Amino acid sequence: MIADGRIDPRRFTPEGFSDPALAALAGKVHLLADGNTDPNALFPQRLAITLSDGSHREQPIAATLGSPANPLTAAGAEAKLALARELAPPAADPQIFTDPLAYFTGTP
Repeated sequence: MIADGRIDPRRFTPEGFSDPALAALAGKVHLLADGNTDPNALFPQRLAITLSDGSHREQPIAATLGSPANPLTAAGAEAKLALARELAPPAADPQIFTDPLAYFTGTP
């Protein structure tokens, strides 16, 4: 995500993780625990960035992107669906994308 703006599971490979440019970028990222003892808590979060000139920026994130409180935009939802289609095997039933509820419940 930090390298190209999208989360693509095809990048989670030994080759992907050994990419020197990605490793250099990842080396600049630090996660800090906030004391929340709930291991399932996804939000709230806070993004803090220190720029190369030493200046600091912070952005609170009240709800995770894609959650009911912070839904994807129409373009974001379409990009997510497009990636799912890319990842699906060629023989995948198209109903999984056109009517997923019917696909998973077996209803017409």
